[in-house]
Amino acid sequence: SAGVALALLIETVNRGYMTPLQIEDVLGIPAIGFVPESSRQRILQDYAEPHPASLHAESVRAIAGSLLKTSKTPPKSVLITSSLSQEGKGWLSTSLARMVAKSGKKVLLLDCDMHRPKSLNLDDASPAATLNDYLDGMARLEDILLQEEKTGLHYIGSSPDSRNPQALFSADKMNELLE
Repeated sequence: SAGVALALLIETVNRGYMTPLQIEDVLGIPAIGFVPESSRQRILQDYAEPHPASLHAESVRAIAGSLLKTSKTPPKSVLITSSLSQEGKGWLSTSLARMVAKSGKKVLLLDCDMHRPKSLNLDDASPAATLNDYLDGMARLEDILLQEEKTGLHYIGSSPDSRNPQALFSADKMNELLE
């Protein structure tokens, strides 16, 4: 009886979603995937390729499949965000981008986190400039674009910036880049 009471208390206090069906029921929108929580998030962006049968790789593959099958024409852009920091946006977006690029699709991974940009090791390449420099008009697209040889993934990184990132993102240069 104490166990049942504890389970009910935990269920009442827990405000998170435990399954994709809960998301669909509560929010009324389809869930495209579900990725298990992991304490090894720092290495997961490089985990799926050498471990294609892993739970992580299967989860990312399911999300990629859902995105590519959402309509007759797959989306041209996908935004991965969350309300809290360190929830796994970086490794999920990197894993997803690598998986889709490896399937032969053209993919550009754009790191727009100017508070805590992710360091993505692409064949030990480093750009001459970053997204910030491009948006400021100080760099050309060729200066900020990297390509990962093993997957074909294109990548543009950002650097820490103390200014208001929203102002940079609302500039004409960002719209030009997205076009």
